[in-house]
Amino acid sequence: MVLKLDTNWLNFDDYLASLKTKFRVKAKKAFKLSKELVIEDVTLASIENILPKIKSLYTKVATNASFNLVDFNLETYISLKEKLGDNYILKTYCLNGEVVGFISGVINKNALDAHFVGIDYQLNRGYAIYQRMLYNYIEIAIKNNLNTINYGRTASEIKSSVGATPQNLTMYLRHKKTIKNKILKLFLQRVQPTPFQQKFPFKKQS
Repeated sequence: MVLKLDTNWLNFDDYLASLKTKFRVKAKKAFKLSKELVIEDVTLASIENILPKIKSLYTKVATNASFNLVDFNLETYISLKEKLGDNYILKTYCLNGEVVGFISGVINKNALDAHFVGIDYQLNRGYAIYQRMLYNYIEIAIKNNLNTINYGRTASEIKSSVGATPQNLTMYLRHKKTIKNKILKLFLQRVQPTPFQQKFPFKKQS
């Protein structure tokens, strides 16, 4: 799911102005519900202390996913932040001093690649945590004058509601052992995208 940023979006208000009324109201409601969330940048100095909570939230998302090929080792966040610096995005969402969500992403040339996220699902609906995350990715991309946001393949419908559209994706995967490689091929051939209703939030779309 990819969102192509309009060159006329100089700030997030410009993005909101480009939305149809229904989707603009939805965005403002998400910001109202999530106003109590404290969003903070994770630094190299704070990352080790925050890792245990981030791991717990990531596990909840990975367990809830309909398809998850491998579990990501979140210790990698330390080396990613060391090597990529400001080009590696890592933010936490806190409520009453507790981490209830996080986002990560990579600024790759003119694109923002959304990486893994973590959410406390029990609080998600009441505080619009995930929806706020999707808008925050847009804010980050606009601030850094990027062209696209690669949101990934999950939760397609809600991502389409912020303007992302599906793109064809080709994946090459090979196991070291021949027999396992054949079994893996049969398995992957059965993996299909989950059907969803594409939303068209922008005024210029039809």
